[in-house]
Amino acid sequence: MKLDLKLKVKLKVELKIKLESKLEQKLTLKYKHELKFKLELKLKLELKVEL
Repeated sequence: MKLDLKLKVKLKVELKIKLESKLEQKLTLKYKHELKFKLELKLKLELKVEL
């Protein structure tokens, strides 16, 4: 169950990063990494609220 949540978060984050990367091709790796980290935190909080 917990693993399933992690997987959902990971997939949501990757999808969002792909979308944002398409919008802005000039994103640096560092910025992408920070963005991913922030999105993961946000999604984890949202999932906790849902549970």
